[in-house]
Amino acid sequence: MTVDPLSMTESEIEGSIVRRFEKVAAAIPNQAALITGGLTLTYGALVASANGIAADVVSHVGNEWSPVAILTRDPAARVTAMLGALQANKAFCVLDPDQPPARLDLQLQDLDASCVLVDGNCRALLNDLKSCVTIDIVLDALGMPQFAGSPVCAADQVAMIIYTSGSTGESKGVMRDQRMVLNRAYMDTVMDEARCTDRHAVLGSQAFSAAINACFSALLTGGSVCIPYKADMSPGRIGSWLHHQRVTLLGLNVTLARQWVALPETLELTSLRRVQFFGSEATNRDAVNLKAKVKGNWYVN
Repeated sequence: MTVDPLSMTESEIEGSIVRRFEKVAAAIPNQAALITGGLTLTYGALVASANGIAADVVSHVGNEWSPVAILTRDPAARVTAMLGALQANKAFCVLDPDQPPARLDLQLQDLDASCVLVDGNCRALLNDLKSCVTIDIVLDALGMPQFAGSPVCAADQVAMIIYTSGSTGESKGVMRDQRMVLNRAYMDTVMDEARCTDRHAVLGSQAFSAAINACFSALLTGGSVCIPYKADMSPGRIGSWLHHQRVTLLGLNVTLARQWVALPETLELTSLRRVQFFGSEATNRDAVNLKAKVKGNWYVN
């Protein structure tokens, strides 16, 4: 098997997410890091935009560790804000703007964020939080101040907070530290689950762990994150989108998978090599039905 030049070393598990990401970006600055709709951000552009957001965060709330909320429907803004928050030595928490307002308010109160990174489309959702520091997410790094240097943080420093769906009761925040995120990326490379040539499809809200895992699995190993517009997530369009994007690794919501396989047409995805279900508990029948629907040399993890 060919050795991936961006494969992680075990020692990097004890480092920081930002330093690993910057190492990847320095090696492949012109490779696509994020593809969504008609927008493609290279690793170099993503680093620059994230650094601009980090500088903005530090200028407003300092560089001491604290949680930061992210509220946007724009996939590119969301991913860039996650990296910018980490660059500013913060832990990020992606909130779903489409959840019930009462739940969003409870999560914001529980999080006690030092600031909220938000875009214009979601700012109205924060009208009742007058005392909260809000910072606009800006993707264009031209003319923005750049944050110099990577944050020095321990491997056990909290990097992200993910709220559960609350389907079985109260929505709760689950913390993940730097080591947990880096260890997952390391294991992905060791087990050949992620390569620098991979195109990862993220079919789910970045407010939940499956999509966040897919994003960092890609960005810490030199792959490309592919996120569809909401219209392309419909069962009738998702197949053509996956084919057009030449997706190799697919994280697929079980509910969407069942709706998709119910359609009569079959599809061949020659680039696809792995599918991972998330959401509702998948069964062997789900895997068999998907295999009949989607032809190709891929497997279910």
